[in-house]
Parts: sequence; structure tokens; C-alpha cells
Amino acid sequence: MEAAQQLAYKRGGQLVTYRGKGRPTWKCNEGHTFIMALSRVRRGKWCRTCGSSVGERRVREFFRLYGIPFTPQAVLPALPRRRYDYYFEWMGRRCLVEFDGEQHFHFVRKYHRTKKGFEELQAIDRVKTYIGLCYGCQVIRIDYSQREAVAWHISAALSSSSPLYVSSPSLYSHLNRVSYEELRTYAPGIF
Repeated sequence: MEAAQQLAYKRGGQLVTYRGKGRPTWKCNEGHTFIMALSRVRRGKWCRTCGSSVGERRVREFFRLYGIPFTPQAVLPALPRRRYDYYFEWMGRRCLVEFDGEQHFHFVRKYHRTKKGFEELQAIDRVKTYIGLCYGCQVIRIDYSQREAVAWHISAALSSSSPLYVSSPSLYSHLNRVSYEELRTYAPGIF
């Protein structure tokens, strides 16, 4: 029971009920209550409502450590069906953070049923980046291989005057070529 409480504490949440067998009830730091097997929590899973990956949790930890107010799952008016992982303001700048898992860079059968599905995800990434920049936001994209350096990358982005910051430029080369057709398909509200 104490080990389960420690796991919840590390995530900023709490263990609500656990009787030694069955699935415990947890509460995340956003107040969502959920049931999940202890083994899944040990493997890094957490609140499904928040949908946080390890990298996304690291982004939240950075904001909380430095007392930066943030909005998770932020929406811009031009893309009402697309969410950005985080929106925040820093020294008069509006910023968007996207933490990108492996599926944003490689075809991963677990996430994509077809190669076309993977290509659509990359097109959506291009459109979201473009629209964020058009709204005058600094767009910060951090890839899965940098999950241990999230704080460093956010700090580097905030020290940069560039409107687009990417953690690993070679992985993000697909962002350089948003097309008119992609904008019409994934951001029809801007036309």
C-alpha cells in the first residue's frame, strides 16, 4: 500500500482506495478519479482523462516548478477540433508546447493502421504548427527522445527569439512544407 501511495505522490496525485487486491482507485493532480491496475501505474500509465504521457508530465512539472500558469489541451479558434498539449504566456509572449511521441516521426503499427494514417498525422502536425505561428505564438515541439531533457528544451526555447523551436531539428524536417491542400483539409475554418 505504501508503494502505491508513493507512485501516486510522484505523479502529484493520490491513492484513494486500495485493499491489496483488485484495481485501486486513484486521483490525479487535476482532480480526476479513475481506476487502474497498480501494474499499469508502475509501467508509467496514469490518468486517461489527462492523457498524459511521461513527456507531457515533465512539461507540467516544469510549469509547476517555476509557477507558470498553463492551459492543458488548448484550442485555437482556427482549429477547433485540434488540441495543443499546452498553452502558456511568458514575458509577454504566447507559447504553445507539443510533446511528440514516436508515432509523429515513424510509422508505428500500434498508432497507425495504415501508412496513410501516419502521413495524415504528419500533415496535422504541419498545420497545427503553421496555425500556431500565424496566431503569433511561439511553437515549442519536443520529441520523445528528449523526455529526460524537457525542462532544458523549454528553457532553451524561452531564451530563443525564434518563433519555432524544435528539440531535434533532423526529426522535424517534415514540418517545413505545409501545403494549401493540407490547410483546406485540416483547417477549413481559415478559408
